[in-house]
Amino acid sequence: MKISVGYILTNFREDFRRVYLDDLGSIEVLENSNVTNLYLEGLMKVVDKQLVQHRRFRLVIDYANGSATQLLPNIFNRLGCEVIVLNANMEESRFSRTSEELEKDIQRLATITASLDNDMGIRIDPGGERIWVVDDRGRILDAGTCFDVGCQP
Repeated sequence: MKISVGYILTNFREDFRRVYLDDLGSIEVLENSNVTNLYLEGLMKVVDKQLVQHRRFRLVIDYANGSATQLLPNIFNRLGCEVIVLNANMEESRFSRTSEELEKDIQRLATITASLDNDMGIRIDPGGERIWVVDDRGRILDAGTCFDVGCQP
């Protein structure tokens, strides 16, 4: 099937007003620190900071050498949590882990959390998109258990 130039011009024309040069806007690019501060301010509005500070959580956090190291330490500090940190250096060579390596990392987190008698251990994947949670006894919790605990009044 051939499509003529006339067909294209009459059926695919741009029926929107052009913007004059004086009406053009601009895009403001924020510095990383500004973005981080905006995020922290928004988070602190929805977290019961006094409750968390009163509880004084003792945590073991495994950052898995990922990007969460840029934001989460500040959050835990503001909330008054005592944190033992694992794998806090960003290393791109360690972003990809086999399932065996991941299982070993989580088991190590469980052992450390139970040995130190901390409240919880959390492993955050390198991209900051998923977490694995360990309780104070070193038991690895599945997502459903974590959700149930989080919904308790």
